Amino acid sequence: MDYVFGYGSLIYSLSRNRTTPNKSKIYPLKIFGLTRGWWGIIPVPNPTTTFLGCVEAYRYGIADDESYVNGVAYQVSQEELKEIDKREIGYSRILVDLKKTQDYTNQFQPGDKVWVYINKSDDLNFPKNVFPTAEFPIVQSYLDLCINGCLEVEKGFKNTSGFCEDFINSIKHWNQYWVNDRIYPRRPFIHEPNAFLIDKLLEENDLVKMYFQQRYIE
Repeated sequence: MDYVFGYGSLIYSLSRNRTTPNKSKIYPLKIFGLTRGWWGIIPVPNPTTTFLGCVEAYRYGIADDESYVNGVAYQVSQEELKEIDKREIGYSRILVDLKKTQDYTNQFQPGDKVWVYINKSDDLNFPKNVFPTAEFPIVQSYLDLCINGCLEVEKGFKNTSGFCEDFINSIKHWNQYWVNDRIYPRRPFIHEPNAFLIDKLLEENDLVKMYFQQRYIE
């Protein structure tokens, strides 16, 4: 069976279902040897954001066993895989070595293929100089999707306690260019029901709390 690994907003079912609806085989997975960070910039004419990107750990200068990315793997058909390839411009699809994973649910079998889309670059030292800026900031609405997905995993699967913390801790290059773009920011729970829980996770995390306190409302 073929699976695609989602490590950003695709962790969340509401986001994932926009592109690959009605999936029943979805499993949490942690992959070692990959590194996730704020370097997914897509140049478009309108105001945009920096998304989460993923690269092989050696390109970031760290050993495979010292870096990981957690997310969900969801089953796809060959036809769906071809369509995803067309959509993921700027990314390369690579095959995951299942020996370098933590399978939370013990669902993957010999012969299963898990694919992940990593940032495409000819620079062996990528990523560099592609981090969030005032023009391409981190935006809270995108981060909300990602963390809601992690909360969904913790609620829906056994042995996934700490999945949210693992997600936050594994992200590189948090910085001060972080926009709180939620609707009704004075009462954020109207638009984002988990706003207070998400903010608590971020505010109490030693890695990001300094930058969280510098968020600015757009």
